[in-house]
Amino acid sequence: MATTKIQAATQTAKRSFSAGSVISAIGRWIVRNRIYLIAFAIPAVLTYLAYALFGLYPFGEESVLCLDLNGQYVYYFEALRDAFWGDGSIFYNWSRNLSGEFMGIIGYYLASPFTLIVMLLPEKFMLSSLLIMQLCKLGAAGATFNYFLQKRRGVQPYPSLLFSTMYAMMAYGVIQLIDPMWLDGLVFLPLIMLGIEYLVDDGRRLNFIIPLALMCVANFYIGYMICFFVILYFLFYLCFGSDKKRKGYDYFTAFVRIAYSSVIALACAAFMLLPVYNALKLGKFEFTDPDYSFRFQSFPLSKKLLENAQDSPLLVFLCDLLDMFPQLLPAQYDSVNVQGKPEIYCGLLTLVLLPLFYLNKKVNRKKKIGYSLLIAVMVMCMLITPIDMMWHGGQVPNWLPFRYAFLLSFVFLTMAATAFANRDGIEKKHLIGSAVIMAVIIAIVAGLKFDQMAKGAVWISAALMGIYLILLYFMLGGKITQGKRGVSVALTTMMLIMVGGEATYNAVDSMKDIDKEVAYSTRASYQNYVQNGRAATQMLEEKDDGFYRAEKTFFRCVNDNAAFGLKGISHSSSVMNTRAINFIETLGYCMHSYYTRYDGNTEIADSLLGIKYVLDRGESGDQNRRLNPAYEARWAYDYTNENGTAKTITAYENTNALSIGYMVDEDVQKIDHLGNDNPFNSQNIFMSTMSGQTTFDENGQFQSWHEYYTPLNLAENPIVSDAITTSPYGEQTKYDVTGDGDPTVDFHLVAESNEPIYIYFKTEFQKKVNLWMSTWNDSEWSEAENGWKESNSGDFTWKDADEYAKNNGGFQSMGEYFEGDNYIALRLGTFEPGTKITLRMTIANEEKFTIVKNFLFYTYHPDVFQEDIDILKQNQWQIDTKKSNDRKLTGTITAEEGQIMMTSIPDQPGWTVKVDGKKVDQVAIVDAMIGVPLSAGEHTVTMTYTPPGWWIGMGTLAGGIILIVLFWFGDRKRYAAMLAEIEAEKEREQQQAKKRVKLKSGTKDKANDDSPEKLLEKLEALHQQGILDDKEFAAKKAEIEKKKKADGKQT
Repeated sequence: MATTKIQAATQTAKRSFSAGSVISAIGRWIVRNRIYLIAFAIPAVLTYLAYALFGLYPFGEESVLCLDLNGQYVYYFEALRDAFWGDGSIFYNWSRNLSGEFMGIIGYYLASPFTLIVMLLPEKFMLSSLLIMQLCKLGAAGATFNYFLQKRRGVQPYPSLLFSTMYAMMAYGVIQLIDPMWLDGLVFLPLIMLGIEYLVDDGRRLNFIIPLALMCVANFYIGYMICFFVILYFLFYLCFGSDKKRKGYDYFTAFVRIAYSSVIALACAAFMLLPVYNALKLGKFEFTDPDYSFRFQSFPLSKKLLENAQDSPLLVFLCDLLDMFPQLLPAQYDSVNVQGKPEIYCGLLTLVLLPLFYLNKKVNRKKKIGYSLLIAVMVMCMLITPIDMMWHGGQVPNWLPFRYAFLLSFVFLTMAATAFANRDGIEKKHLIGSAVIMAVIIAIVAGLKFDQMAKGAVWISAALMGIYLILLYFMLGGKITQGKRGVSVALTTMMLIMVGGEATYNAVDSMKDIDKEVAYSTRASYQNYVQNGRAATQMLEEKDDGFYRAEKTFFRCVNDNAAFGLKGISHSSSVMNTRAINFIETLGYCMHSYYTRYDGNTEIADSLLGIKYVLDRGESGDQNRRLNPAYEARWAYDYTNENGTAKTITAYENTNALSIGYMVDEDVQKIDHLGNDNPFNSQNIFMSTMSGQTTFDENGQFQSWHEYYTPLNLAENPIVSDAITTSPYGEQTKYDVTGDGDPTVDFHLVAESNEPIYIYFKTEFQKKVNLWMSTWNDSEWSEAENGWKESNSGDFTWKDADEYAKNNGGFQSMGEYFEGDNYIALRLGTFEPGTKITLRMTIANEEKFTIVKNFLFYTYHPDVFQEDIDILKQNQWQIDTKKSNDRKLTGTITAEEGQIMMTSIPDQPGWTVKVDGKKVDQVAIVDAMIGVPLSAGEHTVTMTYTPPGWWIGMGTLAGGIILIVLFWFGDRKRYAAMLAEIEAEKEREQQQAKKRVKLKSGTKDKANDDSPEKLLEKLEALHQQGILDDKEFAAKKAEIEKKKKADGKQT
């Protein structure tokens, strides 16, 4: 018993000791790294303070959601979080454009290590998670830059906080809070540049390889830009920045070392880079047709001062340079739209110190030249449009231009920190030069009256510049600060307070300006909407746990499905599958270059694509056109919206929706692709051929097919108002507003049956119009005619009926068309046979014109559709949900002779198809969807998706890790040797210093060293040993000889 107690006591003591050791170790670590922790905390706290002053919840109603973070990224985070916790796949996602790879989106938007914050916190705290992630990124940027400055620029710990704060809260960092995936560039850039300097100076490679690999994984886009900058910075540091003397061979080895180190870093990141590259090949690379002709940027001043900028490129260049001046000041937010200027502001203290960098006597001329060249290159890259495009992957950014501007801010801040660290090389008179340059900048910005500057910002900047100059004056030495550490700390503290206040002022101003331009979203508008949308989707899955697609008729943003967990077609992303979204457009849905949305749906398209359920809120407005009246209400979810109003989401079922895969006639392979000129004709040909109702002539051309839509002829030619002039525009017609009155075009129809009527206006140049509709049955027509004849005489025409309807409120708005999400196959409705219909098109855009190729009017025949959809429903893929997940589908299907398995899964690399356990080749149907050839009989079909390049990337990652481990041993030896050399050098310097002190103090060996001859011998020995340089030797020798002569005279 006693032994047991002793053992228990011993174990308790060990546990206590162990816990105490851990706590003690943590405490020592915190103390040792306290400056880096403070460098992290200051920008994080100040940014949160700026958010609070702006009105972020709980200090107001706003959220962090703005622009693409509001419309895209937050939904991607929701989808990734679901996949992280097992409800989905990181490889493949079904919420986007019928479905598609997900690794491209992750690598483009979500691969940052800071994303783990969002993954680990509860979903209901999504907005708070994003806020914490943003603050941590800016904080980490401050810490890494602080580390860089202390290790490589000799900045003392406490003053280094000045520059790390300005770095983390530079204009780029604050503005790109709305695109947080790019903030990783600020975090990793100092570490990568640190690695380059180590690699050049002493050959260490891991400090470069590891952060570069992490950057390329975190965000390939900014990683791509930093790789460009790596080349520039390497050349700069090798030729100008390094103090180490080297021979020609050393330059060669440095090039070789940076080359293979970069390859290894990219190899380690290939598991992310290759899937992203393959995803971009699906459409992003062809997204625009870039113009690489030489030209300078056209900033506001250029436009204002030049009538024809192309005729005066030099003047454009000079104006562009002047337009950059306000970008150096706080509260100068310009725009996040394509016309915006580079956001390079990084603190007024930085600006004040830049002239002092060039005047500093302790900064050698070589570095000054090198930094000047680096700045010149970066500025020219920004001002020359084709080069700027290359920085952005060969394309002009759609929004948020100059996405690499933080690189120039990094250079500015590094120069400023270098000048500050070597301020003993600055004379007080140099401050006058800096003050003059600051005055010139203020005069230019104030004189040209840039609209972007906040009220009073110029004079606030001038005042802050003056304060910084005064504080620097006292810091440069003198009786006030000499030997008084407390005074130096107080001055630095005052400067840090000013820097923090200035950064917060700029951040708040930027947030307010961004809110004016693109608007922050309120917290309630997202939180309530998404929570209830997810709950409605969960209800749907509980009622039907099969594998199917579902959509909805209401939208907050086009990417709602990703947050709800719906498998649909609505999605927006820069990582698009062009063939898939073009196919969706051919069926009449809304499509705009990089996104599709569930507008323009038809029963045929929904059924062929497997859209089994549609969620609807029962509201009036545009969404009532999205809910097909043929669908049947099934279940309802009741909730209260953010305004406290009771709402209901009802799930409607499309009973004709097909499975994700089904058997179709093999003749479907004869359709090369579907055209986008006429969605009704495309649907006719596609479904008729799939159901075996299409015949072909001997040349393989279409001969006959079932028509589910038939053209509805106009009752008379369109009536164009006198306010419009028409003219040919290639194969289209242009409608220009040239006169007074309503610019209208009226189309007159007569319903031939009670079947639905659809319209589609084809254009190659979308300019907004408004649509209005008025209808009359026989009695209403007679009533209108009698009313008209009360004040008119003659025959009552359709034009008269339109005028009467307009004057008596007879036109119903059908919304906008062409622009926005309204360029679709539009259902007008069902009407009694003989109903007269006027559809009025009104030109409603600032340019006062629209261009149309064709006006299409069709009647839809549900009975013909039902006959053929029943054929397709006979042999469907019965997916086994227990054996399937988001990247693997397996199930059985029965094929007949002359059939091929058609899926509504977009065709893209990465799919492996097995039939009865044997791998088979897939085919592309209509150049968009996956098809699987099957022999007659029942088969088990399994489809598995793996991102192209994934396994190659994992292999190169493994190889890279092995090399990193080997390099670690080599770098460790190289580092140990370097440390030993440094210690030896320090020891030599200490010994030499002691000898100098002894010599200069006049200390002598009274016994042996009194004679001038002995002193001269010792002096000669010290000179030969290198302890005394030539100047010191000559001075001491002259002093001894002078004394010797004086003694001789006395004798």
